[in-house]
This record gives sequence, C-alpha cells and structure tokens, in this order.
Amino acid sequence: RKGLSKELSDLVIYCQAVKVPKPFAPAKIQLMEPYHMCSFTELTIDKFAKNRVDYMNLGRFCDQQLGRMYPSWKRMDSSNYNPLLPWAYGMQLVALNFQTPDLPMQLNHGMFTRNQHKGYILKPTFLRKEQYDPNNLKSYVADASPEVITIKILTGRLISLPKHWNKTGCYVTVLLHGIGPGQTVQKKSTVDRKPGLF
Repeated sequence: RKGLSKELSDLVIYCQAVKVPKPFAPAKIQLMEPYHMCSFTELTIDKFAKNRVDYMNLGRFCDQQLGRMYPSWKRMDSSNYNPLLPWAYGMQLVALNFQTPDLPMQLNHGMFTRNQHKGYILKPTFLRKEQYDPNNLKSYVADASPEVITIKILTGRLISLPKHWNKTGCYVTVLLHGIGPGQTVQKKSTVDRKPGLF
C-alpha cells in the first residue's frame, strides 16, 4: 500500500487477529501460526461450554494460542459476564466493561490484586496440564492445597438500618466464587443485635 513502511509494520505487529477455525478441532488449531489470535464472544464460550469436545479443544487452543473474549453486543447496559469461566479455560485476554462496577469487575479486581494489578498472572499449574477439564473438579483438585481464609471485620460504614434493627441485627455476608457450577460459597457472620453498636 502507498505510504506503508513494511519495516515499521513488522515491528508493531505482534499478533494477527484471525477467525476462529472451523471446525474448531485440534487439526485446524495445529495449522495456526504462533502469532495468530482469535476473538470469542461470550455467546461462543457459552456454546463451547455445553459441548465437551469444544470446551476441551478451547482449553488446548489456549495452551498454544492467544485468545481474547469480549462482552456480547447485546449488553446495551454495559453489564458484564462472569470472567471466571473464560479464565478457567485459560483465556489470556478477558475484556470487561470497566465503566460498570458490578460483581464481574469485583472478581477481576480480586484476581489481579494477587499480582499488584500488573495485568498478567501466570496460569496455575493445573491449567497447564493436558488432562485438565474445567467441568471435572477431580482433574484439578488433586494438586490443590486447602486454603484457610480468616476475615476480621474492623468497622462498618454507610449501613442503613431498619426501624427495628435490633430484631434483625447486623451481619456481614462473604461470597467466595469458584469456577464450576455450585462453586460459589456464601458465609454469613454472626448476627449482632447490640443497640449501642452504632
């Protein structure tokens, strides 16, 4: 093209966006170049999650290629999808609507807090194993070590209290999110009904 410097262009292109191979199978994925990157919508990932062959192929794809996921165009309200599923498949780039401070953005914040918000976290060991299956808890729990989490509530603010709050009391709810169905755990603190609390 007129005005295009090939030397300069070669310096700035690290990834080349290509279409998702069809059929989405290992033979097609093997033909891809290392710099090829595919984009997936959340609808595609949901469809893959329902098909065992596709989701296993997606995990293998993310082992050797860059994959990025972005919200559906149907999200006119700028809401977000749950980023845990694409992370579980090993998706490297998971785009979210940062202008919406919802639960998925909180999960994203929590994920990257582990690395001082550097924007990159090494995949856990179990995600790098060939036998990893995101829908089979046993394929990755074997290597996991139990974690003990202790939460100490220091203070509360901006708490709206009902008229008869001493009957309902005050408590804190903590949600721990996992990657599979039924992997979200909710814990509730003891209820405090002390009238002089606030």
